[in-house]
Amino acid sequence: MDLLIVAIFLVFPLGEIARIHLGEVSVGLIDLLMLPAIFLSLRVSYKEKSKLLYPIALTALAFLFSLLINLSQYSLDQSLVAILYLIRWISYSSIYIILLRFARKNKKNLYRYMFFSGALFLTLGFFQYFFYPSLKNLYYLGWDEHMYRLFSTFLDPNFTGIFMSLFLFFSFILRDKIAGKNKTLKFLVDTSIPFSALAVVLTYSRSALITLLTGFFVYCIIKRNVRLLAFILFSSILVFVVLSKNFYIENTNLLRTASSKQRLETIVQSVEIYKKSPVFGIGFNALRYAREESGFKDKSLFGPSHSGAGVDNSFVFVLVTSGIVGLAAYLYLLYSIFLLAVKKLSEPEGVLLLVSLSGLVISSFFINSLFFSFLMIWVWALAAISERT
Repeated sequence: MDLLIVAIFLVFPLGEIARIHLGEVSVGLIDLLMLPAIFLSLRVSYKEKSKLLYPIALTALAFLFSLLINLSQYSLDQSLVAILYLIRWISYSSIYIILLRFARKNKKNLYRYMFFSGALFLTLGFFQYFFYPSLKNLYYLGWDEHMYRLFSTFLDPNFTGIFMSLFLFFSFILRDKIAGKNKTLKFLVDTSIPFSALAVVLTYSRSALITLLTGFFVYCIIKRNVRLLAFILFSSILVFVVLSKNFYIENTNLLRTASSKQRLETIVQSVEIYKKSPVFGIGFNALRYAREESGFKDKSLFGPSHSGAGVDNSFVFVLVTSGIVGLAAYLYLLYSIFLLAVKKLSEPEGVLLLVSLSGLVISSFFINSLFFSFLMIWVWALAAISERT
């Protein structure tokens, strides 16, 4: 179990680079590492008193039921693809159970694994920004160009910026617990904070900036720190003014409308599909097939796009794929995590969980961040260390 956790955080910074795309299915090295997590979590779950086990199981059952009652509408291949993604979600949530047990005796090690994993991802991001500023040569594989933006190994500036925001919260709030008495490590943590903020800015991602501002706003409310809040607001205005000189380039224009229209279009399409099966949905992660049957064709020129199976709003995604029943179960899961964080607010870990989840949930209204695999790992890890505080 310990080796599995070390391996997961070693592979984490490789992001989408360590993933093979096989048509509609993509398999990553970190996915393969997650599969044993299901069996290990079953082994230790009866020993660990978990506050989130029931909400996780309830949500998984709701997702599974939505898929089972819709299997007759899809071909065997399509059903298998949808089931594989459900297994992926279950495996990623299983890491929470394993980390609960690991954090009981090795919390300091877990903090450091997470820090060095995030720091390596941050470093790779800056290398990418200066030496590989565009994904234009991978456009035929379904990736957007993202010119002049920091997208690191996630190959997407939005998810990269959101993770950098979460990593900044992690380093900022748990600084002393990560480093302990180690002066060198404390220096590295202190250094990572401004560079993480810079990385968020260089993604030119509005979702990432919203995540960052939301998280710090919640932190300032909790700590009643008016000075920090004023500093953040002033810094935000300053950053906007500085970045405005690049607004003539579409990719780096924070006021761009093209991407916003595309996101709104996916939401409108999904709502139309949802009307066909409002109670149980059209089947978890079967949205690509339901979209094609409804006449909303994938516009990618080179096969299925990476966003064709989702929608740029996590709650609409849950609603259309698993219906009111699935959304209710998933909201109960999120409520349980928030409740866990609130009960632990007297400790930095509880503050970190509340700040991170608040920023992530707000970002999920603009992009499907709650179901991005690497962000799921991070949040489950934060939930585990918070519960073990």
